[in-house]
Amino acid sequence: MEMVFSSIIIRPLLLGHFMNNFSDANQTAEIISDMSFLYELSLSIGRSLDLVDNCEKFLKILMPRKNYSYGAIWIKDKYLSNLSETENTTLIYAKPRYYIRDTEMPLSHPLFTEVAGRDYATINSRDRKFSSFINEHNIKEGTFVILPLGQLGFLKIYTANKDYIYDDRTARKMRSVLDKFAISLEGCLSHENLIAEIRQRRQTETELKKAREELETRVQERTCELVALNQDLLAEVIERKKTESSLRQLQAQYQALVENNPDIIMRFDKELRCLYANPAIEFVTGKLAEDVIGKCIWDMDFGIEKDKTLQKHLMSVIESGEQLRFESEQAHSHGVRYYQTHFVPEFANNRAVVSVLGISRDVTEHKLFEKEIARLDRLGVVGQMAASIGHEVRNPMTTVRGYLQLYQRRLTSVKDRETFSIMVEEIDRANAIITEFLSLARNKAVDLKKNNLNEIIKVILPLIQADALHRGNSINVELGKIFDLRLDEKEIRQCILNLVRNALEAMSDGGVVTIKTYIENEDVVLSISDEGKGIDSRTFDRLGTPFFTTKENGTGLGLAVCYSIVARHKAKIDVETGSSGTIFYVRFADENRE
Repeated sequence: MEMVFSSIIIRPLLLGHFMNNFSDANQTAEIISDMSFLYELSLSIGRSLDLVDNCEKFLKILMPRKNYSYGAIWIKDKYLSNLSETENTTLIYAKPRYYIRDTEMPLSHPLFTEVAGRDYATINSRDRKFSSFINEHNIKEGTFVILPLGQLGFLKIYTANKDYIYDDRTARKMRSVLDKFAISLEGCLSHENLIAEIRQRRQTETELKKAREELETRVQERTCELVALNQDLLAEVIERKKTESSLRQLQAQYQALVENNPDIIMRFDKELRCLYANPAIEFVTGKLAEDVIGKCIWDMDFGIEKDKTLQKHLMSVIESGEQLRFESEQAHSHGVRYYQTHFVPEFANNRAVVSVLGISRDVTEHKLFEKEIARLDRLGVVGQMAASIGHEVRNPMTTVRGYLQLYQRRLTSVKDRETFSIMVEEIDRANAIITEFLSLARNKAVDLKKNNLNEIIKVILPLIQADALHRGNSINVELGKIFDLRLDEKEIRQCILNLVRNALEAMSDGGVVTIKTYIENEDVVLSISDEGKGIDSRTFDRLGTPFFTTKENGTGLGLAVCYSIVARHKAKIDVETGSSGTIFYVRFADENRE
């Protein structure tokens, strides 16, 4: 859009308007100057469709011709496409730019209220309201002229001359030019809005195109996902078929386990009707499983008493919802058999008992084993009695030994004295066997007191070293830092002496027995190791068995006494053996700690 005043139109118009009122040469010069100014100003209007460029060309002519220091064009936001919803005005162009301070201004600003309904408004620095019109830098005094640009906004002009006059006459001269300038600004705004609309449409088309492409991409991706899901579903179907096949196999396996289980397995409902029975029932009752399934417990004819017992226990489980175990006897062609039955309630989702699973196991062998254990316990009692009798036996033996020694001193024959010596030695040997035998008693009283294992070893160490030296061996002692224990010092001495003596007897000359104490996993450990040939497997399995010995003159009670002593101290013995020797570990649990 381009708005240009034709010189042919303007000159006669202006010339006719002014020449009728002025006649002298000065007035004519002024008229010509005004006409020239207005003509140039008119030529600057509409030469560009760019809003800012149009404003710049207009102020470039206006300001130097009228000696204005600053000019600014403000447009209401509702006419600007990107700010159409705000109630402000925006600075579109200002010259020179270093005066610019505010670029936005509300419609309630005094600049609007002052010029509302008027062709112009002027205010100079003598007026107290002058400061409220200032929204620029470096302006303190002078004159502002506010010229409305139709409904678009206004043109703000500033001159440093505080006596500058802009009157009605000047306003009439400028009115038509300002109207045309406002029209040109409207054209620029329309052009910009059109450009913005075109851009918006292009952007919308681009976005629609992008959306279509994205939609196509999503459709393709979704199609691929559906294909993948279809493949996964197919794989899942195949996997389910495999799982079903595996479940059928497992079911067949469990069915085979149940069908071939020697235990009787039965299931009863709340009416005590048999829902299932495995074939094992035939061996016990002589009835086939299919003859039992579907019948109530009292119709199975197991025997009146047995039927009543089963009925009683089944009702107890159904009513209480708790498991029940009981034992029963069953007459059999091979004799009486003993069974242990376990009733387990089966619940619905509401935790109500719907059925009872029963498992009966033949425990006849276990019962016989218990009887054998009871028999062995009775033998143990007999052993305890023998031990008590041993005390009585040892008393007369002591008397006999004393008299033998007394008569030995009176004998003069060397041969007789030797015979009496042999008799005394044999009595001493019998007395030692009885002493060790008495140590096997489990109920033997022990005097547990606070003791330190290292101190006990130090006390008996000279005796051990002397015994080792006599046999041509040596003792190595490594005592670690250990805590005190509750021990019977006499019994622990006997245990250590027996273990060390066994170690010495297991070695040839020059061997070393090592005695160690240390703490392992909160337990105090005593280890006694030798450098012998080790223990063979047959002998190893019988270690600690009373009266079992591999020595020519042994009693088989030494190691058995050690096991008995250790048991009374709530400790345990572990053994490691090999071709390079044997190690006995005595582990005292933390409960012995003082």
